[in-house]
Amino acid sequence: MELKKGLLFIISILGLYTLFWHLIQFVGLGYLRSFTAWAASELLELSGVTNTVITYNSFPVITIAIESIRGIEEVIGGAVTDLCVGDIELALLPAIILSTFDRSIRKRVVGVISGILLIIFINPLRIFVVMWTGANFGWRIAEFMHSFTFRLTLILIILGFYYIWYLKYEKISEKIKSISMSISKKINEIKEKMNAL
Repeated sequence: MELKKGLLFIISILGLYTLFWHLIQFVGLGYLRSFTAWAASELLELSGVTNTVITYNSFPVITIAIESIRGIEEVIGGAVTDLCVGDIELALLPAIILSTFDRSIRKRVVGVISGILLIIFINPLRIFVVMWTGANFGWRIAEFMHSFTFRLTLILIILGFYYIWYLKYEKISEKIKSISMSISKKINEIKEKMNAL
């Protein structure tokens, strides 16, 4: 029985991943690439790194002018591709969550939406870290950071989010309900005091 469940889980993941991958390729991630480049660019500006976002071959490219060892200004650019915005994560994480048949449809839908939002939030931060590192510590270190943070976020988003969603969903959901009920109670108390005046 457990073997059958495991095989169904794996087959479902592969089927849904393939479906979502082709859907992403069909729809395209142009808007997400633009948003991710813009968000990373804004974070760079906030950190004091002047940059520009240009478009090259339909991909946004974040460019940073730096002074080279020879004293000549050089422009370094990082293209924001589909891989940068999480096309693998956007196809794989929903496939894994939706294939978890021992959770309700509602919990799976909430998991997919939360996971997608996390991916959209994390990738501009990752790109910011890479570009900021390059601007401040050199592009060789930035290349290492690019490879390292890509793999790290891929693993952490998929395994980490799935672990939290699968094992901690109930606790997190109860905590959110408790906090919102406390806030609602305080608001009602304040309203009652205001009405009494």
